[in-house]
Amino acid sequence: MKNIRNFCIISHIDHGKSTLSKSILKFSNSNLENNIDNTELEKEKEITIKSKNINFKYKLNDYIYNLNLIDTPGHTDFLNEIYKYFLVCEGAILLIDSTKSIESQTLYLYNNAIKYNVKIITVINKIDSINSDINNTKKEIIDILNIKNEPILVSAKYSIGIDELLNNIINKIPYPKKIYNDFIAIIIDSWFDKYLGILLLIKIKQGKLTKKDTIKFFKDDKLYKVNKLGIINNNIKIECDELLDEDIGWISCSIKEKDNINFNNILISNKTKNIPKKYYNFIEDIDNTFPKIYANIIVDNINEYNILYNSIKKISINDTSLYFDKNLKISKNGFKCGFSGTLHIEIFKERLKREFNINIKIVKSNVLYEILTKEEKIIKLSNINDINNFNIKEFREPICKCIIITIYKYINNINKLCFIKRGKLIYSRNININFIELIYDIPMSEIIYNFFDELKSISKGYVFFNYNFKYFKKTELFLLEVLINNKKINELTFIVNKNYNIFCENLINKIKKNICRKQFDIKIQILINKNIVKKCIIKRFRKDVISKCYGGDINRKKKLLKNQKIKKKYMNKTGLVNITSNDIYSIIKI
Repeated sequence: MKNIRNFCIISHIDHGKSTLSKSILKFSNSNLENNIDNTELEKEKEITIKSKNINFKYKLNDYIYNLNLIDTPGHTDFLNEIYKYFLVCEGAILLIDSTKSIESQTLYLYNNAIKYNVKIITVINKIDSINSDINNTKKEIIDILNIKNEPILVSAKYSIGIDELLNNIINKIPYPKKIYNDFIAIIIDSWFDKYLGILLLIKIKQGKLTKKDTIKFFKDDKLYKVNKLGIINNNIKIECDELLDEDIGWISCSIKEKDNINFNNILISNKTKNIPKKYYNFIEDIDNTFPKIYANIIVDNINEYNILYNSIKKISINDTSLYFDKNLKISKNGFKCGFSGTLHIEIFKERLKREFNINIKIVKSNVLYEILTKEEKIIKLSNINDINNFNIKEFREPICKCIIITIYKYINNINKLCFIKRGKLIYSRNININFIELIYDIPMSEIIYNFFDELKSISKGYVFFNYNFKYFKKTELFLLEVLINNKKINELTFIVNKNYNIFCENLINKIKKNICRKQFDIKIQILINKNIVKKCIIKRFRKDVISKCYGGDINRKKKLLKNQKIKKKYMNKTGLVNITSNDIYSIIKI
């Protein structure tokens, strides 16, 4: 294994990871550079969505080395899978754009690489740019990251410095060393095959795997038998009899349904006893990762419900950042799902459309509330429209413990945002001379929509955010209902806090904007706890019925106006306002 080097490229978004990967592959004459960002979505968005593992050969001093390069995503919405590549790799190239210097994800990724004891090679990119500031970048590497070693200067665009970088990869990154003989493998990817069921792409870190071996997922006692295994060469599955140390290959265990299995995991055998500490760190990081946004995924046609369910299941096999629970149904035409961010939602929606030909609508999701009835019963309320079935004594809303890490420059902005979101500061501490950690208690309803995006915006991305449920707190909450021509619209029912005036104003403006005028008045009323707090009328169209009268008897005009008045009065009583799902979507869309 002394000729093997496993390394990944990590950096903030748009610092040039994919360009550097292509430049390395091109310099090594491997002809594999087209395998980077090779999906249609990645080419269109010009971002890396899924990490790519590419094996290539490189000759140095008459010795051929076997290099495994992993190009990782830079966008925060797709960083959940970065942890497993710190397990796979012994080294990492920390790429820094000399025109932008160190940014938020640079620091976040560097700290995690240190946590997993990964050897860091610091590289400064885009030295060819007229906006390049190499000296300032070097200074920040020393001041912020505390890295004293001289960074490697490269231009990925023009392949400058690539030979020096490859020499450092071979000489400085350690080769993989076997600690124990017990079988341990890391799941790199997973997908559904219509003949073999769910296939797992794994990397063997210890031991070996053969057909008919028995394996299990970490922290899961259920055993699975390996029926088939093999390697992938030029996107073609080739079956073989065994996979050895440091091999990357696919396995089939006849798993037909994902159920509650987490494929962002490691595999062990029922005989594995010695598991290094870094694997426990990995599982802990995965367990502490929660969706940043929840949204309701719905379809217009109820007949497409089962197709949507099966499609989301298949995507969740491949997308480990997607949170999907089949029990969280939204009426009869959708589900509640969790995502890593708004870009993640956009990619998910596009995948459903392209891979399964399903057009979905995405609307804001409600959280789970707890209510205490006058009969002293505690009830978890997931569907707000069921609230009228209970005699409520008190409302309780879910409170989350939020961990926010940022630099001192943006602390005032973040404190103001948390205050607006009804947050309570519990604890703060200085991490170092540049960074501070804040612990807030914030209602879940304030953070599951776009809180993380607002944090990133006001801190220019220099923020780390995570949260988990803490407890239910008694709060003064109100039931908001919408009546349109005295008819309740169930889809426009919300739970709001005491600062509901702005929400009501925005809601009524959106309703007015998305409902077309009719031949009769449309009355919109917003009720808080059954009391009308806001109302407006969308005025009817008026036809000029006397336009055809050119002079003549005034009684003719009066007769026409009287008939119009009678018919308008009748239409006001009998006219119906048809609120379509498209209207609802436009009002409450994310």
